[in-house]
Amino acid sequence: MSGEIINEVDIFFRAIILGVIFALIYDFIRIIRRIVFKSFIIMGLEDILYWLIMAVMTCVFLYKVNGGVIRSYIITGIAAGMILYELSIGRFAVKYLTIALRFILGKICKIFEKIWKMLHWGLKKVFKPIRILCSKINVKILRKHKEKIKRSNKAADKSKRKNRIKAEDKNTRSSRTKVKDKNIKNNKIKTKAKVNGKDKAKVKADRKIKEISD
Repeated sequence: MSGEIINEVDIFFRAIILGVIFALIYDFIRIIRRIVFKSFIIMGLEDILYWLIMAVMTCVFLYKVNGGVIRSYIITGIAAGMILYELSIGRFAVKYLTIALRFILGKICKIFEKIWKMLHWGLKKVFKPIRILCSKINVKILRKHKEKIKRSNKAADKSKRKNRIKAEDKNTRSSRTKVKDKNIKNNKIKTKAKVNGKDKAKVKADRKIKEISD
């Protein structure tokens, strides 16, 4: 066998290994899809990204192995590797690996739940006295605030009472002064009436005296 044939056989087997790697990567994506639910848009984007990465890896492989020249046996080797993987390991890999990963992830989640419960319990015990102190401080602050409000209300009531008393005093004083003025006016009128009556009686008496003398 010549050196070129040996080199081509070597490249062909490398292409088969590359095809197996491509199939493994896609099976890993399928396992993640089975464990984590995803929408069709995300799945489509994942497929596009997968084939772009595979195309780049194929181009790099061709450049390193054959100077970037595309040969049919290399593409055939990649396809053969993917088909061989699917027919041999790929049938059971996705199914059993998903079961195993779900089991492992379930155990990990349970361990984390237990750790979280322990931490939550410990944090409750640690922060319980702090919470009690805070509640007491809040109660004291509320009491002080209520006392301040009561004091301010009392002061407002006192000022209102004082204003009412002052208004009542003013009203009583004004009423008293009015009554006094009325009384004074009445007394003046009475005195004037008396004086007028006396004057009229004197005039009448003088007239009678004059008549008698005449």
